[in-house]
Amino acid sequence: RPFASATAAEVIYKKLHEEPVAPRRVDSDIPRDLETVVLTAMAREPDRRYATAGRLADDLERFLDRRPIEARRRGVFGRMGLWCRRNPALAASIFVGVVVSGSIAAVGLNEVLHERDLAREQRDAAHDHLYRSLVNEAAARVAAKETAWRSRVLDNLRRAATSPSSTRDPVELRTLAAKCFSQRQPSFRMLGKWSTEHGFPTALAWSPDGSLIAIARRDGQVDLRDAETGVNRAQCIGAERAVYGLAFHPGGRWLVAGGFDGRLRFYDVTEVDEESAGGSTELAAVKTVAAEGYSFTTLSWSPDGTRLAAGIGHQSARCPVFLFTMHGDTLPAGVEEVGAPKGTLPLVSKTRQLAGHTRAINCVAFSADGLQLGTGGRDSAVSVWEVETGRLQGVWSVSDPPRAIVSVGRTWVASTLENAGCLVITPGNTPPLVNRPGLHDGGVSRILRMPQGWLLTCGDDGLLQCWDSRLNPLGVARGRSGALRTLAVSPDGARVIAGARDHLQMWAVDASDGSDTMSTGHVARFVPGTRTLVTSTTVRDFDDDGPGRSRYLTAPGLRGIHAAGSAHVVVLRRDGKLQIMAARGESRLVEVDGGLVRDLVVEAAGEQAIAVMEDESVVVLRLPDAEVVARRVPATPVQAVAWAGSDQIIIADDRGVELRDAMLENPRPILPGPRRNMRLAGTTDRIAVAATAQEALVINLGDAKIQQRLTTSDVASLSWLDDDAWLAVCEPDRVRLFDGQTWEARTYLAARPIEPKWVALDVDAGLLVTGGTYATLVVWDFEEQYEILELHVRATTNAAFVRDGRALIAASQLGAATGWTRRTLLAAARRMRRAHDDGVATSPPRPTPDVTLISGGHVSQVWATAPSPDGIHVATGSHDGVVKLWSLNGDRPELLKDLRGHRSIAWCTTFSNDGRWLFSGSGEVIRWDVEKRVESMRLPSRRSLVAGITAHPSEPWIAFGRLDGRLEIWRYDEEQSARVLKGPGPGNLRQIAITRDGRRLAVAAGDAGLFLYDLMTPEFRAWLSGASVVPPAPTKRVASPHGASIDAVTWSPDATRLVIGDIEGHVVVTDAATHTRWVTLQTVPTAVRSLDYDQTGRYLAAGIGSASATTWDFDRLQRLWRELGIDP
Repeated sequence: RPFASATAAEVIYKKLHEEPVAPRRVDSDIPRDLETVVLTAMAREPDRRYATAGRLADDLERFLDRRPIEARRRGVFGRMGLWCRRNPALAASIFVGVVVSGSIAAVGLNEVLHERDLAREQRDAAHDHLYRSLVNEAAARVAAKETAWRSRVLDNLRRAATSPSSTRDPVELRTLAAKCFSQRQPSFRMLGKWSTEHGFPTALAWSPDGSLIAIARRDGQVDLRDAETGVNRAQCIGAERAVYGLAFHPGGRWLVAGGFDGRLRFYDVTEVDEESAGGSTELAAVKTVAAEGYSFTTLSWSPDGTRLAAGIGHQSARCPVFLFTMHGDTLPAGVEEVGAPKGTLPLVSKTRQLAGHTRAINCVAFSADGLQLGTGGRDSAVSVWEVETGRLQGVWSVSDPPRAIVSVGRTWVASTLENAGCLVITPGNTPPLVNRPGLHDGGVSRILRMPQGWLLTCGDDGLLQCWDSRLNPLGVARGRSGALRTLAVSPDGARVIAGARDHLQMWAVDASDGSDTMSTGHVARFVPGTRTLVTSTTVRDFDDDGPGRSRYLTAPGLRGIHAAGSAHVVVLRRDGKLQIMAARGESRLVEVDGGLVRDLVVEAAGEQAIAVMEDESVVVLRLPDAEVVARRVPATPVQAVAWAGSDQIIIADDRGVELRDAMLENPRPILPGPRRNMRLAGTTDRIAVAATAQEALVINLGDAKIQQRLTTSDVASLSWLDDDAWLAVCEPDRVRLFDGQTWEARTYLAARPIEPKWVALDVDAGLLVTGGTYATLVVWDFEEQYEILELHVRATTNAAFVRDGRALIAASQLGAATGWTRRTLLAAARRMRRAHDDGVATSPPRPTPDVTLISGGHVSQVWATAPSPDGIHVATGSHDGVVKLWSLNGDRPELLKDLRGHRSIAWCTTFSNDGRWLFSGSGEVIRWDVEKRVESMRLPSRRSLVAGITAHPSEPWIAFGRLDGRLEIWRYDEEQSARVLKGPGPGNLRQIAITRDGRRLAVAAGDAGLFLYDLMTPEFRAWLSGASVVPPAPTKRVASPHGASIDAVTWSPDATRLVIGDIEGHVVVTDAATHTRWVTLQTVPTAVRSLDYDQTGRYLAAGIGSASATTWDFDRLQRLWRELGIDP
C-alpha cells in the first residue's frame, strides 16, 4: 500500500499532501527501474504521469526486456520543491534561517580567507626579505674581506639557495659564489688562543716542517711549542737578556736566537723529544757566536740556508749588518768570536760587515733568490745590498724608522712606525713606487710575505691585514685582543700565529684555488687540443691540479750595449756572455776565459775593454776578438771600474780607489779609505768619483789631489762626454752636465719620472739621450735643454750611439737590441724644433724603431698572441708592427724570426687550420709562410685597423673584423680578395670566434652588442662560394648583459656555452641556445680583450687590458654550485 493508514480520511489526506512510499523502502529487492515505473504511474502531478496506458505498457516491456526505460526519477531539488509547496510556512522559515546563517558564514569565511592571504603575503615578504638580506650580506662580506668572510658567505648562499622566496635568482647566487670561489684573497678564521706568561713575545718563528713554533721571551728563554696543540715541548736556555732575533735554518735542524747579550746561539731542534710535554726538555746552545759590545736585534736566513744576516744595535754611530756564511754540515761546539779570522771554523764564519746604518738595525730580510738583502734601521733608512759583493744598491730615507722589511719579486716593502704604513721600493728607484700611510692605527709592527705571494701585516690596532704587492687590501682579521707585535706563518701558508700581550692567536688561512691571475699581457689563448695557455709573454701548462710551470717568450736579456770603434758593437748579455757584431752583420758569441762577465767598460777608442767577472776577478780584453790580455783577482769585491785614457785603469773596491796600468800592474792609490756604492768615470788626466750620496769628486791623476767638489744627490752614474768636455751626472730626477773647465752645470729635467741611469750624446746632431728605469728614453736638445723626442723600448738597460753615430741602439732586458737611425731621429727632431721655434706647444714625437741588431723579445707593447694548431709555434704581434715567430719545442721558447711588413700596430694574429699559414692584422692583413718565414700575400691596406681575426677550423678561410664595423671573409686557398660582409651594426668589431665544429660564428661588436651567424645556411654557403652576391645577415643579435661595450667572445668546446667579455671587466657565461645568463665572473675593472677555453672546457682564460690574464677552473666552480644547490 502506498498510503498505509487506519482510516479512509487519513488515506485521503496523505494522497493530497504526501508522496507515496517508495516500493524499495518496503522491499529493497525490488529493481530500481520497476520502482521508477510505479512511482511515475502514481505521481500526483499529471504532467509527470504516463500520458497513456500504452506508454506505461511500453515501459514495462522495456523493463522486462532489460532495456532502458523512459521514465525518470524526481531529483533532490524536485522533491524539495514539492515539499516546499506542501509546507510553505516552514520552508520560508528554513530559507530565512539558511540565508542568515549563510551570510554570517560567508562573512566569516571572507575574513578567514583575507587573513590567510595576508599571512601568505607576509610569509612571502619575510622569505623575500630574508633572501635579500642573506644575499646583500654575502655581497658585503665579499667586498669587505673581513674575518672568516669566505665561510660566512658560503653559509649565506646555502640558506639563500633553499629559500622559497619568489625573488630567488640562481644567476645572482652563482655569481656571488663565483666571486667567493674565484678570488684568491685570503679569509682568516680564528682557531684558538694560547696563553703566555711573560707578556708580549719578542719574536716568533715557525719550523720549516711546520711542527714547531719558537717563541722568544723577554727573560731570554725560547719556548718550543707543538704547532698543532700549543703544548710546550722544550725550552732553549742560555740567553741572559731578551731575545729579539729568532730564525729556523731552512734545513730545519738549527734554530738561531740572537739577543741583547751580544750572542748568537745555535740550537739543535732535532733533540726535542716528540713525546715530551710541559717544556720539560731543556736545550743548550750547540754553538755560540759572540759579538762583544753589540746586541743582536734581528735575524734572517737566505733561502738556500748558506748565509745568515744579523742586524745589531750599538751605542756608536756605526751599526753594521753581520753577514755569516755556513761551511759544512756539522756544528762544532764552543764560542766563536765575531772577530775571528775568516774560515777558521767549519760551519759559521763572518764574511763581511755591511756598514751604512748609523743607528740600530730593526729588520733584515733576503730576497726570494737570495741575491739581495734588505735592511732597515732606527736612522730612518732602508738599504738594499748585493749579497755577493756587499755593494749597496740603494738607500731610501723614510719618515720614521722601519720596523720590518720583506722582498716581493724585484721590489721591497718596508713598514714604518709613526707613519703606520708601508713603502714599496725598487733598487734604483727614488722616490718609493708606493707610499701608503695609515695601514694600521698606531703603527705596523710586522710584515711578512706569505707563500701565496701576499703580504701580511699586524699592528697596534690588533688587526691582521693582507695586501698585494702594491699594498692594495685583500683581507682583514679582527682578533679584538689589543695590539699584535709579532707574526709567523706556517710553511704552507695555511696558518698564521700572532703575538698579543698575554696570549698567542692562531688563525687558519682559507684561500680558494678556483682561479689564477698572472701578469702576462693583453691576450690569452689555449693551444688547440691541449691545456697549454699562451699569453703575450708566457707559455703556461695546466693540469688537473691547476696551473703549472711558466716559460717566457723572451730571449736572454741584455745588460748593456757598447760601441767598439767605428765598426763593431759589443753587447753584454745577462747570462754573462759577450755578443760581438761587425759592420756587415756578422755576429759571434764569446764566453770570456770560461767565466761569466758581470760588468763591462769599453775604452773610448773601442779597442780595449775591462770586464768584471762573476768571481770578482778583473779582466782586460782586446777588441774585437775579446782576447784576454790581463787578469787580476782583487782582495776585496770590486765596486766599479773605468778607463783613464787607453793605458790606465781605475778600480774602486772596499779599500778605496786606485790606478793601475793596462796590464793591471803598478797600483797607485788615488782615494784611500773604505767607501760604499762608488761610481767612476775617467779621462786621461783626471777621474770623477761619486764617493758619497751627496758629493762627487773630480781628482787630478797627476798628483791625486781633488780638483773640484760637486754637490750631488744619490748619483746613479757618471760619464765623460764629447772628448771629456762634459761630465754627466745622473741623479734621481734629473741629468746635469758640468762643463769640464768652468764647472757650470746644464740641467735636463724631465716632465715625468724617468730615473736616469745613463746618457748618450751626439754633439753633431745636438741630441742628448737619457734613460733609466722606465721604458721611455728622452731625447733633449743639447744646447737649448728642452725635450724634443720620446723613444720607447721596454725594459731598457742602456743605449749608445754606435758605428760612428749612424744609429742609436737601446739594449733591453727582454733580449733585444733595437733602435733608430740617425736620419730618423733628425727628421723627428726637426719637426719638434720647428714647433718650438714657432712657439707651438706640442707633445714630443715618438718615432718607431727602424734598426734591429739583435732580435729578442718585443720592446714595444704586445697586443697579439696565437698558438699554431699543432702547438709547435706561437706568433706574437706588438705596437711597433713586428710579428715574432717562436718555437715551443724545447724547455724554453726560441725566437725563430722577426716578421716585418706592417706599417703600424700588429693588432691580431692567427694560424690557418693546417698550420701552414700565419695571418696578422694591422691596417692590412698579411699571410706569412710559416715554413719559409716570409710574406706570401697581403690584402690591401684600409684606414681602419683590423682588431679581430680567426681561422675556420676545417675550411680554408679566415674572418676578420675592423674598427669601422666591417666584417670580411678571405678564402686564402683561392688567393682572391676578401669578401666583405655588411657591418652587422654600428660600432667597432673586436674578437671573432667560430665554434669548433665550424657551424656558427660570433662577432663582438662593441657598443652594438654581439652578432651571431649560422655558417651552414644556404644563403651563407652561396655567398661564400661566390654563387650569390648578397651578403648574409646575422641570425641573432645579443645585447650586452651589463650594458657595456663587448670586446671579447668565445664558445665552449661543445658549443653549449657562449662567453662574453666587456670593457668593464665582466665575463658573462650564457647558454648558447637560449642566451640566458649562467654566471658573471668579475675580473679587474678594465677591458676584457680575449677569451678562450681549453680542449676540455674545464679552464676558461681571459686576457685583460691591464696586461694580465685570469683563468677559472669550471670543474671546481660547478662542484661548488652543486654543493650549494644552484648548478645550472
